[in-house]
Amino acid sequence: MTRISLRTRLVAAFTGVALVVLVLSGLATFGLVRRSLQQRALSDMRSRSADLAAAVRSTDFTARPAQKFRIGLRAADMQAVLIGPAGEVVDSPNYQLPPSLRASDIQPNALLTNQEVSGRRGETVFLAIPTSTHVGRRLLVVIATERVDMTVLRNALPLMLAAGVIVLIGVGLLSVWLARRLTRPIQTIERAAAQLATGDLTARAELPPHTDEELAALAHALNSMAAQLDQARGSERAFLLSISHDLRTPLTSIRGYAEALADGTLDAADPNDRKRAATIIGAEGRRLERLVRDLLDLSQLDSRQFSFHPRPCDVTELVRDAAEAFAPQARELGIALNITSGESLPVDVDPERLGQIVANLIENALKYATARVEVYAAPQGEDRVAVVVVDDGPGIPGDRMARVFERLYTVRETPGRAVGTGLGLAIVRELAVAMGGSARAEVAPGGGTRFVVSVPLRATASLT
Repeated sequence: MTRISLRTRLVAAFTGVALVVLVLSGLATFGLVRRSLQQRALSDMRSRSADLAAAVRSTDFTARPAQKFRIGLRAADMQAVLIGPAGEVVDSPNYQLPPSLRASDIQPNALLTNQEVSGRRGETVFLAIPTSTHVGRRLLVVIATERVDMTVLRNALPLMLAAGVIVLIGVGLLSVWLARRLTRPIQTIERAAAQLATGDLTARAELPPHTDEELAALAHALNSMAAQLDQARGSERAFLLSISHDLRTPLTSIRGYAEALADGTLDAADPNDRKRAATIIGAEGRRLERLVRDLLDLSQLDSRQFSFHPRPCDVTELVRDAAEAFAPQARELGIALNITSGESLPVDVDPERLGQIVANLIENALKYATARVEVYAAPQGEDRVAVVVVDDGPGIPGDRMARVFERLYTVRETPGRAVGTGLGLAIVRELAVAMGGSARAEVAPGGGTRFVVSVPLRATASLT
């Protein structure tokens, strides 16, 4: 079954609502005008009740029960009826109710007490006037009736219908315009979403400035998602390229030395070459092992499968032990590794994961430091502690400071040393967030970069 388009449904809905409103308003107007004419005729007859009563007193209705009187400019029909002592209207050939009235309309009991009764029935207004004449034991009552003139209202009906048709056509045209105005941005957004679904992440929903706020917000959300997907794809491509390079370099070195060992090329050379080849193969193997381990850590963090085992420990001692493990490497690189030991800072965290954070921060600092790296822990407020690593390297531009924790993202203009895998800062941020903390980079007061990782005193794993 073919579905009706949203635009067609909107036009039908707007036009249908307008039609219902026109019909209801027309019926209400017709009824109100009709009632107004009847009320006006009844009020006019009541205002002439004295003249009608005088005409009744001066006329012998026993001889002619039906009369027509002109009172002023208007005529009224007079019809005599008889009311019995019990309040019944006596039906006889000469004395009959006007055809448009019922016995209950004239309130016979009120007439027996010499009260005038007025009212309306349909398009007829009446005034019942009791007389002093009796026919037998029955009271003679004269009823003046006048038919309300509905000619003006009937003549206005075609004009009202024509006006309604014109209004309906106008509403239909306006509905078409409104439906197009509402659905055109939706169609633009739909086309952009379809392009995104096919893999074209450059697609955007471009809407005119006067677009409704809600649709503009929807388009902005779609465009933001597309931009993030495009950026993620670029980051993924750069990540894969970097990983491919980092894997290819040690593998090439390992294969070259392995082949040299296998074909005996190194046997004819210096005997120390075999030892050096074995050392290089081992170092490159460990580098590959570290890279795979870092990738596995990131994968576990992304899939929320990373394990944490918090227990009481001293952050100051933990930072000192983790930093001292890099002292030999720092001496090799000619970097002064300053470890500041302050007061004891007891916390409840996973010491292995916090030690991993410290190690990755120091590795990054050794990669870019010129002559000095400073490491220390310090209290931060009442419920947090901070691990701080400062290097005196070239620094990071302020507008790119927030991206340093992305995987394999490099912003420093000066190439770094071959230290680490390039994934350390990404792991630092993921671990810090998972422990309920945060990681940030900022410009150090004396130049270079300062990395600050803040964790709560009682860190809890927040991987969900």
